[in-house]
Amino acid sequence: MSLDKEGNQPFTLDTGTLKHYRSSDIATRHSCGKCGATVFWEGDERPHILDVAVGLLDAPEGARAESWLWWETDFVSFREDGMPRAKALTEALESGLAAYGEHQRNRSESLLTLENLHVNDEKLDSSSK
Repeated sequence: MSLDKEGNQPFTLDTGTLKHYRSSDIATRHSCGKCGATVFWEGDERPHILDVAVGLLDAPEGARAESWLWWETDFVSFREDGMPRAKALTEALESGLAAYGEHQRNRSESLLTLENLHVNDEKLDSSSK
């Protein structure tokens, strides 16, 4: 992984202003040492995985970075941790994710239908020549 397009600046856990702290017995959180923005966290049980703060990605479509990421909408990660502390928020998140997933599936189906119409129009145009 690199921090620049050319691949010349390798990423390390002490790149730039990154600061970190142990937030629990099993997790370390990393943030910007200047502004405090969360950058990512890592859990001891998954040593080769970093959970990145998506809002930091510079995707053209915005914070969800949908051109770079696939969003799981069938479940809420760590639901069991959220329910005792924030039941209403966890349930609202589940509901919102389900609605977003349905919207995305319908959008994909619509785009596929439009693509099929476009392909069929091209076939009609070429057969009428």
